[in-house]
Amino acid sequence: MKRLFILIFITSLMMFVLSAQETLIPSTSEGISMFYNDVDLETFASQNASTFPPKNVEAFGLGTEARISWEQSGNVWFSQSTERPYPNSLGGVPVLLGVHRFTPAQLENLGVAGAMLSTVSFMPVQTGFTSIELRVWTGGSGDPLTPGTLVHTQEVPLPTSVFNWIDVDLTTPIQIPTNEELWYGFNWVISTGHPLGVDPMMNHMFGNITFWEGRWNTLNNFGVNTHYNWRLRAMATSATGTVRFAMSDNDFTLLTGYNVYRSTLANIENPSAWTTIASNLQSLVYVDPTWGGVPNDNYQYIIRSVYTGGILSEPAFSNTVVKAPNVTVTGRVIT
Repeated sequence: MKRLFILIFITSLMMFVLSAQETLIPSTSEGISMFYNDVDLETFASQNASTFPPKNVEAFGLGTEARISWEQSGNVWFSQSTERPYPNSLGGVPVLLGVHRFTPAQLENLGVAGAMLSTVSFMPVQTGFTSIELRVWTGGSGDPLTPGTLVHTQEVPLPTSVFNWIDVDLTTPIQIPTNEELWYGFNWVISTGHPLGVDPMMNHMFGNITFWEGRWNTLNNFGVNTHYNWRLRAMATSATGTVRFAMSDNDFTLLTGYNVYRSTLANIENPSAWTTIASNLQSLVYVDPTWGGVPNDNYQYIIRSVYTGGILSEPAFSNTVVKAPNVTVTGRVIT
């Protein structure tokens, strides 16, 4: 089946809307253009949800009950885009610098002010890159639109997969400001095509910032007929917030609770054999009332974070709890 897509070609004088079938009409360095990519959006959404497991799971048995406690992950993804899947991508020019900008108030509301910026990610849609550089600034303003001090640059290996987050761990984490702006983004040198992922919203002056033609501006102000954000995100460690993207709550993955499971050590690698003892808990402590009735054996408790749409994080495991006749021993079994 032939695909129809729209190429938006910008010159200094006017905009031409071109249509083509099968192959894209090449654009030049004079114009940013858009491309429609054929992708399974449902699969895309499920594969790229932003989730974190809890940490420091502890369990001990006491008589007929077992007490399990855990801590919320101190890692937080934050972004000025959404996680809503979208097939379009941008390119058609040799170099583009795409950036997300955060004010001090936004950083505070997201629960990341004062935390450490450890990872910044982008999502390629095609593989046509010559080089990629991560850049981070602290300070800056929206009027005039300009970043502050460039505090970090880092060469990024070229991606080999598409429609997946490419997570770039900073060689030296940076403390997120508490009283000035934070900007992060990537400088992409493009060899061919339209490899840059975007989302279908526009968080104007925050998620769509671009440096092109020697000046800072937003994608729509450069004449690109699109209301897009760059598909970027960053991770803050030692943060107080939860997984949070900046647009509507319906557009991204939110932590909704925790599931608690119990398993014998023999079945710990087989999630289908785990016993679910609580679902979507809102607290960080749970007392297992069924502990007194379980057979004598060695057990572990497992906690998984639950996110919007029932998406589950990777499991986090407790210490071993030993159930024996008339005694419960908490700890690791040494043989």
